[in-house]
Amino acid sequence: MFMPISVTGWPVVHMVFHGCISQSEFLAWQEQTTALLDKAEPFVVVTQSLEPIELPEKYRQTEAVWHKQNKPKFAAHCLAIARVASTPAQFERLNLPGMKKLWPCDYLATMDLDEALTWAAKHL
Repeated sequence: MFMPISVTGWPVVHMVFHGCISQSEFLAWQEQTTALLDKAEPFVVVTQSLEPIELPEKYRQTEAVWHKQNKPKFAAHCLAIARVASTPAQFERLNLPGMKKLWPCDYLATMDLDEALTWAAKHL
């Protein structure tokens, strides 16, 4: 069965987003990520968005509320986030200063999965 969001690994957590993501799948991803935070143990995240990606309507509002609720847990337990872009345009969006300020941990934007995994693992 095709899953537009996969979450694997611990303490290097690899999240892959691709295809058309429904509201229920997006909420399930938030629940998975909350469960990682609730472990209250140090971890790092490598996210990868494979084009084309289509997020649910109004996902930003849902994400903003969730992010605000969970930012203290991220600051306490998530040591680093590496985001892997699949296109130069996506890399430009992920590498904006505002994206780096959004997360309360070290942040890297790259187009190379191996670089992201190596960089993230060094933060453990």
